[in-house]
Amino acid sequence: MAVWSEVSLSLLSHGYRIDSEFYRNEYIKKDDILNHNNLFKLGSLGIVTDGEHGSVSFINNGIKYLTAENIKSGYVDISKIRYVGFDVDQRNARARVFIDDILVSIKGTLGQISLAEKWLLPANMNRDVAIIKIKSHIFDNAFIALFLQSKYGLYQLAREGSGGVQQMITLGRLRGVRIPYLEDNIQEKIAFGYRKSLELAELSKSLYTHAQGLLEQELGLHKLKFEKLVGVEAKFSEATNNNRIDADYYQTHFRILNEYLKTINTKHLSIIANFKKGIEVGSSSYTKEGKLFIRVSNVKEIGIETSQSDKYISEQKYFAIKSLQPIVGDLLLTKDGTPGVCYSVDKIIEGVISSGIVRLKLHDSSILNEYLALVINSRICRMQIERACSGALILHWKPRDISRLQIPILPDKLMQELSDMVVQSKQAKLESNKLLEQAKGCVEELIEEAVTK
Repeated sequence: MAVWSEVSLSLLSHGYRIDSEFYRNEYIKKDDILNHNNLFKLGSLGIVTDGEHGSVSFINNGIKYLTAENIKSGYVDISKIRYVGFDVDQRNARARVFIDDILVSIKGTLGQISLAEKWLLPANMNRDVAIIKIKSHIFDNAFIALFLQSKYGLYQLAREGSGGVQQMITLGRLRGVRIPYLEDNIQEKIAFGYRKSLELAELSKSLYTHAQGLLEQELGLHKLKFEKLVGVEAKFSEATNNNRIDADYYQTHFRILNEYLKTINTKHLSIIANFKKGIEVGSSSYTKEGKLFIRVSNVKEIGIETSQSDKYISEQKYFAIKSLQPIVGDLLLTKDGTPGVCYSVDKIIEGVISSGIVRLKLHDSSILNEYLALVINSRICRMQIERACSGALILHWKPRDISRLQIPILPDKLMQELSDMVVQSKQAKLESNKLLEQAKGCVEELIEEAVTK
């Protein structure tokens, strides 16, 4: 059934946009509601700029260098952060990050927004990230960051975006995003809830990092020196047995790890769990709404992360392949693209897994779900996975190699302690998400209340 909207010529005030996508019914309805509020353009409230436009050289440590991939909904992910020198930071001083700056992804996945916190500093960024430095004394930075994450902020970012395969939003259009003014005491109350959410999110990360640190200490990884030499030698018999002739497979640090694994108690993953690979439904099966089609990008260490770029399938398709829906107690493990990310399912997920994910079902009752996920996400397994994976542009982890993954087994008491710590991390993240949704819901309600006044 065709869907269309009609707009009068007077509404074509933006001038630069006459495409039908800009005037979708849902956008016009949200415009009507937002226009009942006292609005300010984002560009009038402070400085809106982007990061480094040129190429940079990366170093082992220094200034964190943020890209659009690091900016997530409500937080900054530095698990794969890269660093630049002080010269880059000096040259790009306008994009130097300070506490309470608002960071927005403006290329790729639009609408990923976060508030810069103290732990992130020092940091700078590239041109795919916009930085908003609020100078107005009548607006709270946290309130603006929260509003941009609400449906009345996200629709503006989506509407102002342009491009085909890769969406982007220009700084000029970002500056034109409208922000509603709420009384200072209301802003303060909402901002408090948001900041509390950020504190709990940071606590969650801290607990998980601590658990990983304890695991590595118990395994004695801190005593190993993983050297990376320029040249390596391998016997012909090794290449034959491993069915690998690429030099990367025989790097010294992989060999050091392999010898170390022989000295500790381990079990192959196939002994601990059964696994089943997901399927690829094809782009023709995607729908705008429905059940979540869980892809590699959705799977994180302590949860399933959703975004505006998610894919969905119809109810009919979902029920046809419902056997691929993960249930509480399963583990989801990525095998393609970003292999080796493992999540222990602790709540109901209405969706099915894609072909880049395998679902694990434990059949060894002596191993705890959360412990197994923690170990797979740790360095001792990540290095095994890195060695086993193949592929030039997109990495692939073959089922045969997945089954051979060696899982270190610790005493029951230690496994329980580490598992409990991961559970605490998840609980903190759950509470953080709850507070974030409550704060966004409060903003949306106050905006909608203005219609009835």
